[in-house]
Amino acid sequence: MLSERNDILYSVNIESILVILLFIGSAQGLLLSAALVSVRRGNRTANRILAVLLFFFSVMILFHAIGHFHARPQASEKHQWLIHALVFIVAPLLFLYSKALTKSDFKLHLSDSLHFFPSFAALMAVFLLGDILHSGDFSAFIGKVILAFLTLQMLTYLIRMHFILRNHTKIIQNTYSSLEKINLRWLRFFVVSQAVIWPIAFFIDISRHGTSEMGFVWLLVSVFMYITGYFGIRQPEIFSGELQAEQLPTQIGKKKYERSALSPEQAEAILQRLQTFMQSSKPYVIPTLTLPALSKQMNVSPHHLSQIINERLNKNFFEFINHFRVKEAKRLLKDPENQHLTLAAIGFESGFNSVSSFNSIFKKATSLTPSQYRSSDNLASENL
Repeated sequence: MLSERNDILYSVNIESILVILLFIGSAQGLLLSAALVSVRRGNRTANRILAVLLFFFSVMILFHAIGHFHARPQASEKHQWLIHALVFIVAPLLFLYSKALTKSDFKLHLSDSLHFFPSFAALMAVFLLGDILHSGDFSAFIGKVILAFLTLQMLTYLIRMHFILRNHTKIIQNTYSSLEKINLRWLRFFVVSQAVIWPIAFFIDISRHGTSEMGFVWLLVSVFMYITGYFGIRQPEIFSGELQAEQLPTQIGKKKYERSALSPEQAEAILQRLQTFMQSSKPYVIPTLTLPALSKQMNVSPHHLSQIINERLNKNFFEFINHFRVKEAKRLLKDPENQHLTLAAIGFESGFNSVSSFNSIFKKATSLTPSQYRSSDNLASENL
């Protein structure tokens, strides 16, 4: 008897702590949403979309936390229906946020409102159908249908986001020589995590487990969501300034150059100029070097320069520039006069903007870390 009482008290304490954490999480989400709206720098459209996402997500957490206090099952059920209706908003907002971050010419259009029709329809059903949704077997059946549709919707949008982010990676690799702050790996990790978490959450909901299990799921999802908000505030605008002015193409692959007026003779001449310029001027030592910046230095169209690098050298801009940086680093590491320099100093001298990127790119190119390369007995005989 005493053991059962202790178990009940333990369960109550855990649930109370969980509810408190959910309320705190909801409040933090609302504050973070307000912070995103107030941020004036960076991609303001993306920040506002993320702010709306965090606002609705905080409201959902709040509804779930309030649901713990309902003694009447019917009132608790109504909260669950409201949460399900609002969840339909999450995937479209994440999708639009990804587009706003990765497309230089992104603008919201009236047609984008169609993404939110399922959520609007679900909300209307909750308010218009009323008690019909809470009637026995019908409620259970409709609930499973809605949850199955939610899972399908979420996975569909997450797949679309995966392709958006993959295309974004190819675009920035054809534009930038350093990717640390703009590679959106954090958003890709978030997409993968949501593809795992949401199906688990819907399975728990369909299985009609207790509210405490769903509370832990909401707590876990909220952690990932607020991490996204944090990185969203820190995320710099990817396509801005001269990159925005150049109206960089979003198409990747050979089709990108099908309409190019560049003749084989012109392409060969630009290639020779490019190779000479890279050897003599060493523009790659500038960590922030971009394709438009290099094209201006050479007085060559960015489109033509990109075509030469992609088609004639079979590299993207990122690979092309870092190839020269690695060669420069190898030269500096080999020179006895540079033995007093640290590895970090050599990396920065070669054009890398961080030690981590220097190590990873150098090792990928040589199969050795910079320190292993410096201490190798075969440096003198290596042909650079």
